[in-house]
Amino acid sequence: MVAVTASEVEPGLVVHLSPELLKSAGGCKIQVEPGKETQDDHYFLIVAVYEDETALATPLFSTKHGIRDRVLLVEAQKSGKEALWIGTSSYFFKWQFWRIPVHALELASAKDDSQPENRRRYAASDKTVLASVTKDISRLRQPWRDWNSN
Repeated sequence: MVAVTASEVEPGLVVHLSPELLKSAGGCKIQVEPGKETQDDHYFLIVAVYEDETALATPLFSTKHGIRDRVLLVEAQKSGKEALWIGTSSYFFKWQFWRIPVHALELASAKDDSQPENRRRYAASDKTVLASVTKDISRLRQPWRDWNSN
């Protein structure tokens, strides 16, 4: 296991993160109904990286669980390490986004099981697909709030 480095953080990266480590690192903001945020270690899709060295990310789920606002990722857009990714259904919840400082992302990715040469990616060559993930962000239902103050 090799933690992700700042130079690897880019739109399309899929990385296994610990929300507890994100919380302890500080600086994270989340946008989801209180009590509904991802608590356990999860894969996150990085959809944007900003000049202030924060990344916009959304957690991924392996089931739809009957939730109508979970959106299936396009299998043909997946690349990288196959285990738990290629050939496995992946969904994002269009009402849960995280703003994560890159330094916190590096710290919280210590359990990611990929190597730099085979990181999981989504829509690596088609940024319009990533843009579709964030198309509803202007209609987010909850205000941004600090993750470290929950």
